[in-house]
Amino acid sequence: MRRRCLILELTLLSLTAIAFAGCGNGSTDSTNPNVTPSLPSNEDKVTISQGAWGNVWFWDGNFMPVAIPGIESSGGQITPVIREIHVHRPTTWTEMTNPTSNISGPFFLNIPSELIAIASSDETGFYQIDLPPGLYSVFVKEGTAFYANLFDSQGRINPVEVLPGTVTKLQLDITYKAAF
Repeated sequence: MRRRCLILELTLLSLTAIAFAGCGNGSTDSTNPNVTPSLPSNEDKVTISQGAWGNVWFWDGNFMPVAIPGIESSGGQITPVIREIHVHRPTTWTEMTNPTSNISGPFFLNIPSELIAIASSDETGFYQIDLPPGLYSVFVKEGTAFYANLFDSQGRINPVEVLPGTVTKLQLDITYKAAF
């Protein structure tokens, strides 16, 4: 009897997995309103020999395959944006102890670690920053605050590592107006 139950459970689990696998087709059909056309990679613009580069993209709208209450279901839009990029010594979430430094979620008023460099993205979202080898935290200036929405397993905020003689790509996605 126990073996029969196990076989039945495994069969149901397999059927459930097959059903969920068939829910999405993985298509990137450009007629789907929830898919944004390809954005430029800008890799050909890199002129530095050591540091970090990437794109700053602003995500706005509904990126879910279905409508969400309070959010239009017309699909999301990803737009390259011009923003200031601030590079600091590695900064962890626990260092952000001052209650006034955290406005809400991924926004910060103050960054306690040393500022290393500031750069700006262009109209295509492209940025590059010449940096010495090391580990850094990267923030995007958004109005009067700093935005960073990623953390690593050590709690470092939006980290990037620059190795000697290499240029590391770091995509900066501003997603506070997007639903996923």
